Amino acid sequence: IRISPFANRLSFDAPPAVQRLRCLANYEALRFSSPILSLGETLVARMKERSANSGGKYLSVHLRFEEDMVAFSCCVFDGGELEKEDMKKARERGWKGKFTKPGRVIRPGAIRINGKCPLTPLEVVTTRISTVASVIIYLIFCCT
Repeated sequence: IRISPFANRLSFDAPPAVQRLRCLANYEALRFSSPILSLGETLVARMKERSANSGGKYLSVHLRFEEDMVAFSCCVFDGGELEKEDMKKARERGWKGKFTKPGRVIRPGAIRINGKCPLTPLEVVTTRISTVASVIIYLIFCCT
């Protein structure tokens, strides 16, 4: 399922009743099916059971660091000029013109200083590992 971003320009001009209907339709479309809910409950039960030494506590981290998410953030990581060019192309592919409008200024340094950049997978693990030393950590990697 691919749902257009909710924040597209057309949605701002719609009457409140249409907005509510659109929101409900998106919610229903994204609801998990029964087999997926059941699998999720089974996984959570297993993780709790296997983390008995920490009182059933665990940390599950989905390290989503994919091109679309990184491109939309307008942040710069350590990929140099090639990364900047790749992200510029990805933004244009996914959000045609949104980031290249006249007068639009993208300041990656300011975005990072304001804490608006997603953490890299390495940053997630290294910044959180000391606070959860006695907790089992499940890392979830997924490819699209």
